[in-house]
Amino acid sequence: MSNLESILTTTQIIADSLHTPKAGQQLVQQLKTGIDHYQSRLDSQTPKQVLLLLGDSNDPARDLYAVGKGTFLDELLTVAGGENVLSSNMAKYPKISKEFIISKSPEIIIEVGPMSGRVYFRWIQILTLAKIQLKSMQTKGS
Repeated sequence: MSNLESILTTTQIIADSLHTPKAGQQLVQQLKTGIDHYQSRLDSQTPKQVLLLLGDSNDPARDLYAVGKGTFLDELLTVAGGENVLSSNMAKYPKISKEFIISKSPEIIIEVGPMSGRVYFRWIQILTLAKIQLKSMQTKGS
């Protein structure tokens, strides 16, 4: 299941195999209606630049992986009004560095993982310090 459509199709297949095709149709339709509702509400807004991380960035020994374009999670990000900062020529789940994150400077970083709730402010601090350092270097160079 690599995209939203395949998940909706699989939902119906499961309902059919459980001999509840009507319930499956209703669920799929509810999901499609909800997605359409959110997309229509967000059409007039400029998408936010978002980086979606997988795993635990609190552990310096662990690699950082991001959600690339063309994935189910990327589709959900788009539905929610975000625009993935990763380029389409990258892997679907590329390994990235903190320097890469700083260079992209996303408006929003979402981390999905077991410890994800505790890292939000740490990412704000990292990005803020990087921007301050960059401004300081630009000022010295002028």
